[in-house]
Amino acid sequence: MIVADTRADLKAGLGRECFHYLGPPKEPTEPVNITCLQPATGMFVQIKQGQQGQYLTLCEVDFFPHVVKQPLNVMEYLSNTGV
Repeated sequence: MIVADTRADLKAGLGRECFHYLGPPKEPTEPVNITCLQPATGMFVQIKQGQQGQYLTLCEVDFFPHVVKQPLNVMEYLSNTGV
């Protein structure tokens, strides 16, 4: 699974690999949950088959973002607000 900031980055191969899954799943009827090994940021995700000539079947693909709140820098806040 590749994550990138733009569609052009994906096409140019500039995305960051988030996860590499070696299937097949243990139970073909059960869902496979994939979580990035390290935090990944971007607006575009690419899922591709590793070997040419093999089919990749996807059903009900969902992406759940995890939003990390940055700690508040009080001094920066005060200088930006004019307080």
